[in-house]
Amino acid sequence: MNSNDEMIEVKRKTAYPYWAASAVWIIAALFFPMYKVWHYILIAVLSAAAGIVTYKLKPYYISLEKAPEKRYMTGDKTADEIANSLLDSAQELKKLEAVATPVLAADVASIRITLAKIAESVQHDPADAKQCRRLINYYLPTVSKLADKYIFLKAQQSAEKNITDTLSGIEGAFRSIDDMLRKHLDALYENDALDIDTDITVLESMLKNDKLI
Repeated sequence: MNSNDEMIEVKRKTAYPYWAASAVWIIAALFFPMYKVWHYILIAVLSAAAGIVTYKLKPYYISLEKAPEKRYMTGDKTADEIANSLLDSAQELKKLEAVATPVLAADVASIRITLAKIAESVQHDPADAKQCRRLINYYLPTVSKLADKYIFLKAQQSAEKNITDTLSGIEGAFRSIDDMLRKHLDALYENDALDIDTDITVLESMLKNDKLI
């Protein structure tokens, strides 16, 4: 998944040709008579020429911009929705990571990476989407709610015990969420391994029946 910090070079059309063409008209209006039709025709030709020449010399400029977020389009609507929801959740957690304590920030970074890997798994095998429904419908909304609450309470900069206890509780919850997501990803990988083993067994059986091995 592309990071918000990843920069790419993008070609953008320059406005210089339009400026050059406009400049011809401005200069002509200031310094030359414009009371005959052929005056306007001449200026129009010069203006067009200035625009064309400028475009040839500077047709575009290079701009460093943030890379666009990765979006999945596998053709399976459910799988795409789930994969992209996972990416959106990972992206939203950047706000929490920016204000979190070092320990929580590390857990959040791990969660974001795991969510991206789960999204990749769903992309490569849309069948994995079925195992992510509970994750999407329950766990991630709860994660988002906890993240928003942590950001809000952290901004209060209060040493009140009830606030510090709540922050500590949320930090512990994210540690558990990190462990849960890792186990979920391992389960997806395990299922993929079982599917591969089944495919290999079927293939070997077919080869034996066809007396090819």
